[in-house]
Amino acid sequence: MSTNVMEELEIKEPTPSLAPSQYESPMYTKKWRLVLAVLLGVTLLGVCVLGFYVSVQARGGATQASVESDNFTVPLLPISRNDKWRKNSPSCQDLVNHTCPADYRIHPLIVVGVNGVRPDMLSAVVTPALSLLAQCGVTTSSLVPTYPTNTLPNMYTIATGLYAESHGIIGSKMYDPTTSQTFDYWENSGRGPEWWQGEPIWNTVSKQGKKSAAYSWPGSDVNIEDRYPTHWRSSRDRNTTMEERINQVVEWVAKPEVERPHLIMVYLEQPMAAFSEFGLDSDQAKETLAEVDGMLDLLMSSLKDLDLAGCVNILIVSDHGATPANCSSSFYLETFLSNIDEQAHVYIGAVGRLRTIPGGTVTEEEILDQLRCKNSKVRALPKSLLPRRYHYAHNSRIEGVLLDTRPNTRVVTNNQHYCNKAEHGFNNLHPDMQALFVGFGPDLKMNYTTDRFRNVELYNLMARLVGVKPAKNNGTLGSLDHLLRLPLPTQPLTSDTLLPEVVLPPVLRRQRQSGNEEKQEEEKCLCFTPEPVEPEIPEETEVVEPVQAPSIEDVDGDNSSDSNSTDTSTSITDSELDNTDNSTIIIDDDDVGDNNTTSTNTTTSTTTTTTTTTTTTTTTTTTTTTTTTTPPPTTTSERTPEELSHLLNTHAPWSSIGLVPQPGIQGNLSVLLHSSFVLGLHDTLNLGVWASFILTNETVALTERERPQLPEGIDIKPEDVRVKEDEKWDGCWEADPRLERSGEDQCHRMLTKEAFAAQDISLTQLFPEEFETKEMLRLEGRLLSNIASVRGGYKAGARRAMVTALRSWVADEEDKGAAINVVTGPVFDYDLDGHQDDISHTLNSVKPLVPSDYFFVVSQCDDVGQAGCSSRPPKKVLAFVFPNTDFEDNCLMTDEEYLQYHLTTVKDVELLTGLRFFRSLLPADSLRLYTHQPLHIWPLPQSSSTHVPVPARLQQQRRGEVQSGVGL
Repeated sequence: MSTNVMEELEIKEPTPSLAPSQYESPMYTKKWRLVLAVLLGVTLLGVCVLGFYVSVQARGGATQASVESDNFTVPLLPISRNDKWRKNSPSCQDLVNHTCPADYRIHPLIVVGVNGVRPDMLSAVVTPALSLLAQCGVTTSSLVPTYPTNTLPNMYTIATGLYAESHGIIGSKMYDPTTSQTFDYWENSGRGPEWWQGEPIWNTVSKQGKKSAAYSWPGSDVNIEDRYPTHWRSSRDRNTTMEERINQVVEWVAKPEVERPHLIMVYLEQPMAAFSEFGLDSDQAKETLAEVDGMLDLLMSSLKDLDLAGCVNILIVSDHGATPANCSSSFYLETFLSNIDEQAHVYIGAVGRLRTIPGGTVTEEEILDQLRCKNSKVRALPKSLLPRRYHYAHNSRIEGVLLDTRPNTRVVTNNQHYCNKAEHGFNNLHPDMQALFVGFGPDLKMNYTTDRFRNVELYNLMARLVGVKPAKNNGTLGSLDHLLRLPLPTQPLTSDTLLPEVVLPPVLRRQRQSGNEEKQEEEKCLCFTPEPVEPEIPEETEVVEPVQAPSIEDVDGDNSSDSNSTDTSTSITDSELDNTDNSTIIIDDDDVGDNNTTSTNTTTSTTTTTTTTTTTTTTTTTTTTTTTTTPPPTTTSERTPEELSHLLNTHAPWSSIGLVPQPGIQGNLSVLLHSSFVLGLHDTLNLGVWASFILTNETVALTERERPQLPEGIDIKPEDVRVKEDEKWDGCWEADPRLERSGEDQCHRMLTKEAFAAQDISLTQLFPEEFETKEMLRLEGRLLSNIASVRGGYKAGARRAMVTALRSWVADEEDKGAAINVVTGPVFDYDLDGHQDDISHTLNSVKPLVPSDYFFVVSQCDDVGQAGCSSRPPKKVLAFVFPNTDFEDNCLMTDEEYLQYHLTTVKDVELLTGLRFFRSLLPADSLRLYTHQPLHIWPLPQSSSTHVPVPARLQQQRRGEVQSGVGL
């Protein structure tokens, strides 16, 4: 009897008699009833004992099955396999290294797409074919899927190298507000070419005179750009077996050379279909996974029969992973929004999408306010606050309200609901969502494992293997060339000229003399800001609306030159210190208000940081203009050119961070040296675009000693830990005399006090003052060049959590030599396209000048010397982009979870800012760091992972969650 039937059965009591029979005496009837009651009680007791015993045995068996299934070692039913290719080839060399027929000098590429396979599912027992191919070929710890981690968006991402927001297939069902049309993949509307944007690899191949074939690959049966693959079979025919598809692939491979496809793609919907129906731990799931593996045995043995096993390149990829699920954790929207189906179009699933009905009575902001912070497994967000690595915002087909859920949670309504025993669609960094990648063939390395990477990179690899020039895409050309046996020479990431850089020495403000109070007040500062105010959490959050769905021409692929970076470094030359006795500038009341400077231009070849004017470089040489600024003559602590070069190398160990100029934008990048950090200031923006500094446990210890000693369990605000109450900062900023703008002009342009105050925007240092001693803060801090405008939510949430994490990462008691390089700066991307906004538009439309986000790039030094990091490539790199929000959007999350949520890649940061990192490294090293996607941040101590306080107005909402039974 099935479980569902058993759940529907009810034990019904027999209907009692209304009165004793007229033939029975009352005494007899009473005695008989007593006997019946005793018998019934004994029977029920026996049933309960028996049920308990069966239950315990079943649970024990289920637990044992679960433990065994984690390793996929449960004995399987016999499966017929054609595995002679494995048995007749004792080594990997025997599989690959043999002479191919003369007409197979050009090796075809076969791409096999499977559904729901995680890399940790491979085993010699269940998947011997996949395991051997991974052992003899190339593989990765995991392939990071595109968000949402569903089949349709990811299979088309693999085919195009584009994120879902760029290729337009954001789900299997969607609505386009620009055309008022609805898409359903399994209906006729799913074949409309207007939905399928981008250029799939089969079109790229055919445009360049080569042939392609596809069987069941999503999108291959659509007339995209008036083209189909040379040979194709519909992706919507569910009646064809996996064996039929593999046999067709072999038939295509065996065609004569003039007819043979150069690219063959086939998709298998298993084993995910079995996972969903029966569960990951079921025998049926393991048998189906073994059947999928058997299809690879069939493919390889068929190629072996044709003497082609070593003449074809094969890529096996999955769209996403899978995670266990049950029916007990559905998030019913009606719990918080009654009649939601009458107020909004709802797309249910692991990612809930809500679009308000035109003319309805509820707004998106009201829906968000009702759903936000109600359940720790569901994050209700506008798409502007989604993690940037999702790339799931810049398309009008994506709804304005998104519900991002954790595994074993699904968004449903009373009218739309479902339940599977395994699911996908969740956060693309979750371990259970990781996809599989295995490559094997004559053009790929043997027994090679690489770092994980995003699946948008596969398109360029396929183009390399087929020998065609890729179309514009979101991947990075050459990023996977190291998987090839004969890779092309790695090119520098750019040939662009970066903004000219002006390197300026530190400024040291003169110590104020006591006794002359009037003079002291006059010297106190040049600019004033209002006292920082803790912003209230707004009832509604105003979001800048993104632009409409982009066409493919709008997608900035990283195969074009403007997406790369110049490999150059800044040199400090002797000419920068001419006409002055020292390299330190003192702010004085007589010269700070009118900073007249003279400048001259010199041309120098820039390479790694040195004190000479011309040197060599390990990669490429570009020309940059260096402007020499003559500071006012002073007599104070002198710094030599060597000391200044050393200071730059210390805080920017892989060269200063370059900035790609935008068309029509003039100006320089001023590289401002400080004792504790280096800052890059964009002259046109009049704003610091990056601050780079080194943190060690010693430097952190210096600031820790200034923190007040408090009893255990007592917490204080971060802004209060540096100084005593009577020494707190009075909100004063000072102009930077090194800049060409006068002090008055700096104050006027940077300190729009009324505008900042009106929006509850705080002004803080770009370089976190938490890492600066009081003495250095007094001497070098709070210059307008180092200003950062932050909103209350970011300041109290992400920034605070990040400062705490940075402290912990260098405070490891077991690693006294730990050192990290940190680069942080603003992001301006209000249209949510993942690229830096046009600077001219930003200056004209964003007033006051407040970033949309802030980034951090944290590099773990490989070798620590006296100066901190060496010039060797870093061991590990973490990149973050945090929204600059009005309210703390990390409710119901720990600090560690929130930092993890906004983890991304260095490449994403570069696209968002126009900056170029790791310029002094070899191209291959910088490319690896550029595209690597970590799954986890570095460990944090338990004390750093406590839940953040929930705002008062949300406390009642959380209580309501518990009372309604929705909370966890």
